[in-house]
Amino acid sequence: MSGPTLRQRVLRGGAYLAARQGVGTLINIAGVLLLTRVIGPAQFGLYAAAVGVFAATQLVAQLGMNVYLVRHPEEPAPEMYHQAAVVLAGSAALFAAGGVVLAPVIEQITRLEGVRPLIVAAFAAMPVANLTLVPMAHVERALEYRSVTWIELTAQLAFFAVAVPLAFAGWGAWAPLLGWWSQHLVNFGLYHRLVGYRPRWHFDAAVAGRMLRYGIAYAASLWLWHLRRLVNPFVVGRFLGAEAVAFVAVATQITTHLSFVANATWRLATSALARIQHDTRRMASAIGEGMPLQIVAVAPFLVAFGFVAPWIVPAMLGEEWTMIAVVYPFVAAAWVTIAAFNLHCSALYVLGRNGRISAYHAAHSALLLVAAFVLVPRYGLIGYGYAELASMGSFAALHLITTRLVGPIAYERMAPLLLASMLLLFHTQLGWLSIAGAVLAILLARPWRAVQGLLAGLRGSYAYE
Repeated sequence: MSGPTLRQRVLRGGAYLAARQGVGTLINIAGVLLLTRVIGPAQFGLYAAAVGVFAATQLVAQLGMNVYLVRHPEEPAPEMYHQAAVVLAGSAALFAAGGVVLAPVIEQITRLEGVRPLIVAAFAAMPVANLTLVPMAHVERALEYRSVTWIELTAQLAFFAVAVPLAFAGWGAWAPLLGWWSQHLVNFGLYHRLVGYRPRWHFDAAVAGRMLRYGIAYAASLWLWHLRRLVNPFVVGRFLGAEAVAFVAVATQITTHLSFVANATWRLATSALARIQHDTRRMASAIGEGMPLQIVAVAPFLVAFGFVAPWIVPAMLGEEWTMIAVVYPFVAAAWVTIAAFNLHCSALYVLGRNGRISAYHAAHSALLLVAAFVLVPRYGLIGYGYAELASMGSFAALHLITTRLVGPIAYERMAPLLLASMLLLFHTQLGWLSIAGAVLAILLARPWRAVQGLLAGLRGSYAYE
């Protein structure tokens, strides 16, 4: 009997990843709620600022090495893994040193007193984070998603196993930071143990140059997108302080954790687009059909939390955290819209238009940054919410870029669902009549047809080839 086909391996791996994301969502939300209640918004804000700066920087420090290894057409030779490890180690040393040197400057710009030592401690983890990418790429190439699931869940549990006791012991912002360090160390150890990889010195200038050219070209657009992470510490932190940073950070974490289903549907849609990339009319049709599915995959979870947030946030975190419920609808609204337009980016990636994706990502991050810099000082935390809405203007550019390549895209099914999501997310501000409007919009969109089509496609995809 023949082994599983590539499709079966991918679907099986996708199921493990979806299960991991679902379980991880429950662990994260429960753990974060407990942790934030104990240490308070000011201390959590300092932690969120330090780790946010590190996360954005580490995306650059990766230099696309993991992308090169995973996407290499043939199994990379051991020397290529060693070469990637050498480049990543050198990059980690440079960026870690830069983070340590610039920590006082970052503290001065953000006006977050006490964030400097946390930034130094976070950037000290750069070598661990970078060198984990080499065995991780090996595992991803082998489609060993079951192993990825257990490693990441174990690391996630390690975070809270360290952070929660330290929080109760009065360690403040250092509690989650040391838990975060533990998470990185567990990832590092388990991935290396699973693969049995031991890095060695190997350097070939020609090979390193080829790897860097490919990796940086691909990863540049991701760097530009994740610049949006810096708006919270550098703009919100500068004008409103550490507590406001915590409110935005927790609202964003909740939103991203509740959006885990959209990741699975996005991967499925991306695979479909890759198979029809030579027929742009079919690609345009697939984007139009996929956008409602993306909204259906993410909006119900975000809307449900939005309805209970005004009660559940103060009940579980305390009255000092109530501003999370105020900023949450804006963050969630942006996330629903991003989910809907992700397929445009998928199409551009499939067509190899990385430069145009970079232009869109740069426009999006710039809009958010400028709007936040103008609106946060004037309107406070709500100003950040307004900035998230303002950044949606970049989707007009994404629409124009995509339609010039694939042709007209139908928004008739997506638009009512997006409108309904907005009305429901802002029901507190707009009043209960917004719910009636949302119901009408949903009836016009008839999303159940799209869901039925997705389920039929999933059933068919599990059949043997």
